[in-house]
Amino acid sequence: MRQEIMRQYNKAVMLALLAGLACQSATGDGVRFGRVPVKDADVIALTNKRWDKRVYLRENGKQYDLFAAYENYDIETIIRRGRYLALFLFSYGIAEDMEEGKRYHEVPHCMFVERRTGCVLGEGSQFTCDGEWVQAAVWQPRDREAWNMRALRKQVLAGTDKEGAENRRRCGMR
Repeated sequence: MRQEIMRQYNKAVMLALLAGLACQSATGDGVRFGRVPVKDADVIALTNKRWDKRVYLRENGKQYDLFAAYENYDIETIIRRGRYLALFLFSYGIAEDMEEGKRYHEVPHCMFVERRTGCVLGEGSQFTCDGEWVQAAVWQPRDREAWNMRALRKQVLAGTDKEGAENRRRCGMR
């Protein structure tokens, strides 16, 4: 079972990398990308990784890290479809235990974002990431229900949680 999950995950990452290479440099509008140096010496030592690719939103003359909730993350691939972006990222850290000592640990995510506003429409697991754009606003994961970006936007706007207030404000901008 675990091998099958890893096989599906590896396949999804490879497909995402291949599909997104052409879109990485110019995604446009309100969302920007930048490189940030890795500061954790353990991460550098265990991965030889020196930079992370981050996603920023420029508003009112200031730049905000759109996924600042993740202390450490790296954007691997960007797949653009019309007004939407599918962003494939890994949040990561150092895990330590008595048997293995320090080791690098990462968790794959995919985020769906409106390009112009930076509205985060949804976040998916590795299973959601294994998919493709089938229409301008519809992401179809393999063997799962489709994600309609317009419907997700309505759900975000209807939400009432305080943590999502800033995202709701961005989603309301047109």
